[in-house]
Amino acid sequence: MSKRKYRQTSPETKAKAVLEALQEKDEIAVVAAKHNVCPKGLREWKKKFIEDSATIFENKAEEALKDEIKQLKRQQDELHKRIGQATIFEEWFKKKYRETGLRWENEPPGF
Repeated sequence: MSKRKYRQTSPETKAKAVLEALQEKDEIAVVAAKHNVCPKGLREWKKKFIEDSATIFENKAEEALKDEIKQLKRQQDELHKRIGQATIFEEWFKKKYRETGLRWENEPPGF
């Protein structure tokens, strides 16, 4: 028993058929016959086109930039946190070093 192979319809043909169906000059069956597609499929494409038409106006590049900005801000916050921790450790270390009374030969300025 062989599998039934379905005909693939190009996106251009789907778009032309859907746009013609949206004009509602002819019935779906007539438009489907004209473009050699199934009326049921044309109804589904039309429904999907209407549902997804708002996404045409979304700016994908803008969304990508916003996501990148969020990621960079998170990285910046993490780096600020690390700098703060290093500063606290440095101050603690200086305090403990001074308490011991030891001196370096070449003690850094401001230490």
